[in-house]
This record gives sequence, C-alpha cells and structure tokens, in this order.
Amino acid sequence: MNPICHFLPKTSFVAQTFLSVPFIREAYYLQQFFYRKLLVCTPFGVKDTDKNVCATEERFTYSSQTFFAFPQYLMLFLVLITISFATIYASPTLPAQQDTTQTTNHSFKTKPTRKQILAMKFEDLSALSLQELTELSAIVGVQSVDELLKLLVNTASKTNERLNDAPGIVSVITAREIELFGAQTLEDVLNYMVSVNLGTNFLYPENLHLRGETSQGLTNNHVLFLLNGRPMRETLIGGIYTEILTGFPIHAIERIELVRGPGSVLYGTGAFTGTVNIITKSTFNTILTARAGSFGTITASAQSGVNLPTTLGDLKLSAAAYYHNRNDWSVPYRARAAGNVPLTTNTYTPSRQALSGLVTAEIGGFHAQASITNYSATVLGITPVFPTIEHTILSVSADAGYKHQFTDAFSSSLNFTAKHYQSAYESRTNAQDFILELTNYYEPNQNFKFLLGGFLNARQGTIVNAANSAIILIAPYNQLWFTGYAEAQWQPLEALRLSAGVQVNKPELTDFDIVPRLNVIVNFTPEIGLKALYGQAYRAPSAFEMFLDGPVSVGNRNLRPEKVATIDAELFWETSQTRLSLAYFNGLQTDVITPTGRVGNRNTPVNQGQYQMEGIEFEGKVAPSNDLYLLGSVLLQRNLLNSTIATSAPTPNLTVKFGAGYDNHDGLSASIFYIYTGEYGLRNTNNFTPNPIPRPYHFLTANINADIVELLNLSGLPHIILNLRIENALNEEKWYPNPGANTNALPLSPGRGIYGGIIVKF
Repeated sequence: MNPICHFLPKTSFVAQTFLSVPFIREAYYLQQFFYRKLLVCTPFGVKDTDKNVCATEERFTYSSQTFFAFPQYLMLFLVLITISFATIYASPTLPAQQDTTQTTNHSFKTKPTRKQILAMKFEDLSALSLQELTELSAIVGVQSVDELLKLLVNTASKTNERLNDAPGIVSVITAREIELFGAQTLEDVLNYMVSVNLGTNFLYPENLHLRGETSQGLTNNHVLFLLNGRPMRETLIGGIYTEILTGFPIHAIERIELVRGPGSVLYGTGAFTGTVNIITKSTFNTILTARAGSFGTITASAQSGVNLPTTLGDLKLSAAAYYHNRNDWSVPYRARAAGNVPLTTNTYTPSRQALSGLVTAEIGGFHAQASITNYSATVLGITPVFPTIEHTILSVSADAGYKHQFTDAFSSSLNFTAKHYQSAYESRTNAQDFILELTNYYEPNQNFKFLLGGFLNARQGTIVNAANSAIILIAPYNQLWFTGYAEAQWQPLEALRLSAGVQVNKPELTDFDIVPRLNVIVNFTPEIGLKALYGQAYRAPSAFEMFLDGPVSVGNRNLRPEKVATIDAELFWETSQTRLSLAYFNGLQTDVITPTGRVGNRNTPVNQGQYQMEGIEFEGKVAPSNDLYLLGSVLLQRNLLNSTIATSAPTPNLTVKFGAGYDNHDGLSASIFYIYTGEYGLRNTNNFTPNPIPRPYHFLTANINADIVELLNLSGLPHIILNLRIENALNEEKWYPNPGANTNALPLSPGRGIYGGIIVKF
C-alpha cells in the first residue's frame, strides 16, 4: 500500500505544491486533474472516484504514422535534428512561471515516527514544505514525493504514464518491495520479477535470461540495461552485465521497470527480448547498511544526498556506494581440465567481489549521472582450468543531459552517454561506447503526442592476449552508427489508445534497416483492459563476432544484425487492492548469429536458422489489507529451433514465483519468497555426467526487518532496522546445465545461508 496517501482534494494549492517537483511538473497537465475532483490512494496509484480510473495524469496515445522511408526522408530527418540542436542554443529561455504557492516551512523539533506520520491528516501534510514531505516519505517507506501521488512508468515510451497505458508489457518492482522481501544483489532483485531466470557459465558467473530465451551463449546480449533511462550498453562482447548484477547499489534503487518484448524502436541494438530500466532514488536521506553471514558474505552500502539552493535553482546531489564479497562457498567439482583428458576432482570456489559507486546531479534542466563498478570473480574458463582463474571487470557508465521546454507543447532533450568497459582474463579487453542523442517531444493536446529523435553511436576497442600483449586478438577498431526514430500516440476514444513507432538504423558495415512497432490498448471497463502489440527489434553483431582473429575462431565482417518479430497480448484487471495480468508472447528470431561456420580450420559466426520463443506469463499483486501484501508470477514457455522444439535451452519451461509480506506499520515486517524452476530441457547427449544433473529446484527465502525506533515508539532518533535473512531455506543444491566434452553442469547457488544486518536511516 501507499500508506501516506489519503483523500487528496484537488485544490490549486495542492496542485502548485506538487507541480513544483520536476518529475511531477513534467507529467502532462496535472493541474487539470486537481480541479473539483477527489483522489483516493490504491496500492497501485491514485484513482478518480468519479470514474474509478487512475487520474493523477492522463495518457496520450498517438495515431499510427510511419515517418521514415529511406532514402527519401533521411535528409528531412537530419534537417530536423540540426534545427533542434540550433534551437536549443539560439532560442531564448522561456520565463519561469511565477510560483505563488504559500507554504509553511515547519521545523521538526523531533523527527516523527512512521506510526505518527500515518496518523497525520492531509491538511497537516499540505502545510509542510517539499523538503519536509521528502523526509516524511522516506520514513514511511515510499522513496520520493512522486510516490505520494502515484507510481508512473516511463521506459516503454520515454514519457511518464500509468502502467496500464504504457505501450508495452511492463512489470515494476519498487524500493518498498525490495526492502520487504530483502535482497543482497541486483541479481536477487530481478529474480523476484516475472519471466526472469538466472543462469551462469564458465566466464560470467552472474547472468539472466528473459522469457526462457537462450539462443545466445555466454552472455545475454538480448536484454538491454538502462540507468535512469540511459543505456549501459557494452558492444565489444555484446551484453556483459555480470558486474552490474553483482555490484549495483540496490539501496539506491527507487524502482525497476522491466519491459518484456522488443524495445529497439526507442533504444536501438540489444533491446531484443527485454529492457531493464534501473531508476534511482531522488531522496536526500542518509542510509547506511551492513550485513554478514554464510559463505564468507559481507555487504555494506551507504547513500546520501543534499539539496543546495543556487541562483540557477536547486542543485540536487546524491551519491551511493556498495560493497559485496562472497569468498568461501566451495563445491566438489569434476571435469576434464585443459590438457588433461582423464577426469579430475577439485574444489571449486566461485568467489566474487564488487565495489561500486553511483553519483547523480540535477539543476534546472541539466542532469548528470555516473556509475562505476570494480568486479572480480574466480572462474574456470571455457575449458576448465585448475586452479581457477581470476576474472576482473571495470565498468563505468556516465551520462550528461539537458532538457529544454520551449513551449507548453514542445520540448527537447540532449544527452551524451559514455560506457567504458575493460576486463582481464586469458585476454585483456578495452572498449568504449559513446552516444549523442537528441529527442524532441511534441504534445499539442491531451489526445495526441509525437516523439522524434535520433542518436549517433560510436564504438571502439581492442582485445590482446593477457600473457603477451603483442598477440592481438582484435585489432583497434572504430565504428559509427546512425539511428533515427519516431513514434506517435493517439487517443481517438476514451477507451482506445493507439500508437505506432519506427526506427531506422545504420550500423557500420551493414545496410539501412527499419524496425517498427504497433500498439493497441482497449479499456473494456475502468478495471479491465487489453493490450495488443506487435514489434520488431534487432541486435547488431558485436565487435567480438566481427573482428576476432584468434587461433581457434575468426570474426565475420559480413554478419547481418539478428532480428526478432514479436506478438504480445496482455489482459489486465485492476482494482483498489489488486492488479492481475495474463500475457501471451510469440517471437520469431531470424538471422540468428551462431558460431557454426568455418574458415579453414577455424570457427566463424554466421547468420543461420530461426529461433522461436512462445509462452504465457501471469503476474499478480494483491494487498488484501494494510498489513498484508502478496505477489506472484508464472512463466510457461517453450523454445523452438528451426520449427523443432528445442532441447538445448538451459532454462526451465515452467517457473513459479510467490511472495507474501506482512508489515504491521509499527516497525516490524516479515516476508517469504518462493521460486520453483522446473525441468531443464538441456541434456548431455553423450551421457557424460560427472556432476549432479540439473533438476527442478525449490528456492525459499525468508526476511525479517525490525525497526527498533518504531517498535519502542521513540522520537528524534535515526531509524535502526535489524535484518535477518535466510536464503535457500530448504537447503537444496542448484546446478545449471552446461554440457560439453569437459563437464555437464555448473553450480548456480549455494546451500542454506543465514545473514544478519543493520540498516540505519537518518
């Protein structure tokens, strides 16, 4: 539940108060809904009691328009981009609207407890300043003032909208849910979400698969990760997120938006089967955490922020740091090691360590962010090597941008995004990706909006032998890609929303290509609706696939991008305490890149064959009372390779997830989360099984939080929360399929672990 929300009379005072928050002010015409209406909070947002539909803001969807048809409109698009660039710097800044809001800046003599805040009336809250509201929202459990009104999503269309109005199959997990159910890493958090399955391999111990899609090998380069909407894309290998899954500071997360299905129209290469958008907190409270437990696990984090008034507006700075270490999970392991045909038995200790930092800044229309992660893990290598090898990764993502509101209907944003990736293993990699992107937003009325943008993507890098840097596996390369996109949304009827989008892309060494998407959203009643979506996406060949020149494998510069065409349909039902959705997906991949070609005596990747994924997803969230919260999901899927049901997919056909949480709002919360992964289709055809055969797996966790300050009803003290977490309570072994001539499986997660920690909120 969103406990701080009460009945909110839509007076001009309330409108002006909340519209002074940038996130809300940029949402479409909120003031129209603060007039002569009454809002009431639900677990999933604010509802209009007149029509029983969410009314914090309305969605605008656009008519179907295909803007690009190369080469006729290429010059027109370039002209529009040029004009937009020039306008940003040449156009005078519009005068800021005068803020006539009269607020009373209260100074808390003692910091109220969560229990006291929940007892406050709206009249008391409306008299507080925005800074004080921010402080109170953090104490209650929501993570920003935005959540006092409503949870919005923006990944599906790059604009803020209700979950039911987003042109995509979207799931959200919030900071409140993360805290309630507990997690140690981002990988743990994502494992709570629908259609996510965890995987591993010899080089990258942390990996994930979406919708059972595993057409790729070592990395999942079909899922794109975003940080506050900006891509953290790595194009040398083409999809390494191991360091992020282990090392991202999860206490800095406000929510994660998972868009299942194609996302290339707006985000380009890699947004193939899904997009994960990590959205960080805007709160300025200080939070310190520490946890220790089984398998030599130690985690610690810190986050804080400050709001500094300046002549240009408030400067908002926030920072977070995170440390994770697990170093003594040991597994008896049998494999044929390199250069040793007989089986050997060794002790494998898949330890991992990560240290990361995150900084964000915002002032006026300017914003910037930077994330850095230093990661290391012990790995076996493609051909098992004993003793194990240390694999290190340094990953840096940064973005700086500016958004300018020219008129009430037109705005533009300009972003420069950079990604640096380097790793050391048997080889040393070094790569950089740079993106310069301009996006124009046009909303002439409530029923229509138009998005037009484009970006230039430059990539460069090299790979050398770790022992001898004179042995160059990938010579230094430089590539430049061009991408343009447009999307229109139109709402011809109150119950009907239409949208159409298209992207034109030109990766270097390949031809121009177009990927479209079409969306129809129908609301049969205020509670029941249907989404029908068709979309295409692509994944451009990685530098590794194109430029490798090794003793065993060689790249192919003639590779074409992989393509996927997906049909999605989602039926959803939402009431004040419940949201349920049932989705069907069917995606056909073509031009699949596989390492099955030959150049002399070396392997080479080629575009070959088709890969189809099909399945049903169920997701539900229910809040039957203020104290109880339930969520769960089911994924039933199958994979087909060249029209034949694939038996080579290392993901289960059935995944069931269920969580139940209890929060008495007096400082005590407890939860359990259960995950069942069914039978794997992947088997060793040669019956070579030196290690346990992967079996269906039952994974149960329990999490307890006790806020000492709330339990003792103390005031004026930092909130001290004691945490107890039990992972894999059933103490099951989990092995992941990895068949071959050397072994048959890899250990995926340890046995039962018990962890204790402390969280201090100032």
